[in-house]
Amino acid sequence: MNRIRCLLVDDEPPALEVLKAHIAATPLLEVTGVCQDAMGAFGFLQKHDIDLMFLDIQMPMLKGTDLLKTLAAPPKVIFTTAYREFALDGFDFNAIDFLLKPISLDRFLKAVQKVIQQNMHETPDERLSESKRFVYFRAERKMVKIPLEEIEYVESLKDYVKIFGKGSPLVMVNET
Repeated sequence: MNRIRCLLVDDEPPALEVLKAHIAATPLLEVTGVCQDAMGAFGFLQKHDIDLMFLDIQMPMLKGTDLLKTLAAPPKVIFTTAYREFALDGFDFNAIDFLLKPISLDRFLKAVQKVIQQNMHETPDERLSESKRFVYFRAERKMVKIPLEEIEYVESLKDYVKIFGKGSPLVMVNET
């Protein structure tokens, strides 16, 4: 199994140091990048392929969840935060896991084990094409993820686009 390339995104240096130490103790993981804010992570993701992102939610300027909304094909995500109330957000983004700070090594390993299990059940073709199986649209003030195989055709209506699947509209998207 190839090493899992990780991006660490957190505005708290002590939290980054804990994650680096935990990753150093885990032979299947490697730190590919470290960013102290979501904007830095956005730029990093434009230039590098990442398998797994450890992402803080509450950060200045742009929240981690808002960063994910901007990504057409986000990597797998494990949220890291000091706030329990953000745990539900993880479900909206198909996060692998949610780690509450301070992050213990045993809880970290449990989250990483989920990633490893997922990777073992994917074929190489699935891993390569995962980002190409979905498209994201902003509709009704939220990001909507639509599997490509469900889209039959798209219809343009002035400032809007209507996306059809299996004969019925899936979403109506404002282009402006």
